Amino acid sequence: GFELQFGPFAVAQLRLLAEMHALMRWKAGSDMHVPELRLFVTDTLGNPFIEDERFPQILQPIARSRRDANAEKRAEPITVVIGNPPYKEKAKGRGGWIEAGSDGREAPLDRWHPPPEWGVSAHVKHLKNLYVYFWRWATWKVFGTGLTDTTGLEETDRAGIVCFITVAGFLNGPGFQKMRADLRRSCSEIWIVDCSPEGH
Repeated sequence: GFELQFGPFAVAQLRLLAEMHALMRWKAGSDMHVPELRLFVTDTLGNPFIEDERFPQILQPIARSRRDANAEKRAEPITVVIGNPPYKEKAKGRGGWIEAGSDGREAPLDRWHPPPEWGVSAHVKHLKNLYVYFWRWATWKVFGTGLTDTTGLEETDRAGIVCFITVAGFLNGPGFQKMRADLRRSCSEIWIVDCSPEGH
């Protein structure tokens, strides 16, 4: 689990520990050990291929969490991503590595930019939204789409599940045509469940 803010991170950690306690029926004084939770204080959208800046000694646990998270983001196969990404329009510059890329390589988000000949350039600004950045990170990590262009690593056909609660603008907005095409190409099934309260 990746979380940028300490509050939600702590709540997730406590809830997982309580659930494990209940499922494993721990008894006081038993020698059962807590399995490694693999929760990290980190920016999901941050560059997994760089080492973090130097932290003062008191913040070394955070630095270690970020280094470990980058190793997970870089190399650990992830087959399921579940989340409720933040929604923030006009989020240009807030997409981290997903938006900016690194080492002169294509940014992962570039894969979803429609070419000029499609005639939808005026609508591409709608891709600059936090929830879209998270969609792109998840499809990059789970399906491996664009892995070679963004990292130089070999692209393989991966299977997995991405399940997000997000706004529905990407379903029919003209600026999202390349995103939809990439999802159709990568996925064997796409399920859309409309949870909107407005008259549904």
